[in-house]
Amino acid sequence: MSKTNQLIRIDANAREFTEVVRHRFAEWGAALSPAQFTRREERLISTDFYKNGGKTWALVNDTNEVLASCETDPIFLQHQSDRRPGLVIASVVVPTQQRKRGYASELLRGVIDAESGRNDFYFLVSEVGAQLYGALGFRACPLEIMSIAVNSNCDAGPSLRVLELNADETLRMLDIQSIRPGTILSPSREHIRWHWERTQIYHEFLGSAPLSCFGLSVGSNFLVLGYDFKFSKLMILSNQIAVDASSQDIQELWNATIKLARLHGLGSVEAWHARRLRSQIAHLENLNPQTSLSREDMPMILDLRKDLDPADIEIEYQCWV
Repeated sequence: MSKTNQLIRIDANAREFTEVVRHRFAEWGAALSPAQFTRREERLISTDFYKNGGKTWALVNDTNEVLASCETDPIFLQHQSDRRPGLVIASVVVPTQQRKRGYASELLRGVIDAESGRNDFYFLVSEVGAQLYGALGFRACPLEIMSIAVNSNCDAGPSLRVLELNADETLRMLDIQSIRPGTILSPSREHIRWHWERTQIYHEFLGSAPLSCFGLSVGSNFLVLGYDFKFSKLMILSNQIAVDASSQDIQELWNATIKLARLHGLGSVEAWHARRLRSQIAHLENLNPQTSLSREDMPMILDLRKDLDPADIEIEYQCWV
């Protein structure tokens, strides 16, 4: 931290919060009016999730001008049987006139120092490539995206259950988790409720479709699915397929997934961090999965224990990132 700049935490009543919201609106508020975006920020900061761990940070100079800001939210990572606490760093923004002066790095170093001792890792999704965050010790988690075109006639069998889920029901399904191979990055249940609230805000302001979630289950295996109407695709939010699941059960789940997408006029089914999932469906009929690495959003992790392989990390309930 420079001698003249200071890291502060701010709440919705602070003068600096209005300035931070104005900077965020300039970056991400195009769909809303300034008043709507301000209302969005006020509602999100008043949620139980934010009250119980969410924080807004600002780097200010000696006249209290905001030079950079971000927010942090609690998250956890399941590595084998070890559950580790961490923080998501999000909404990193530097006003246009203050860029290229090192303020984002100064802000993030201050936040990481302030939260040291309470977290095993920090996670963020970079929209500006790896260089800025790599200099702070973050490593990229390869974001392999699997996409399946909805172009086949797949019929679900009689043992399949399809459940339309509200927020509480989605959380109940996600709670039915066994320890899976690999390393699973999961939001808290309050974080998922916050995501539902954010989607509801856009529904109210813009008339866009509210979040729709479905659960498909065969025996003890299930998928939690969410609609992304903007991009006409069905997103796999959670994959709870046992390592020893039968080929018949897996085939039935995927047949129903494709059928559900077709019924709603969606063009594809998509999953993130799909390496394990791709291996489970490689032998199935009527599917032709295509995989690619994301070039736009880059998940990155700062692992303080230094024992994780970023390539092994799967994101649970992916649409919150």
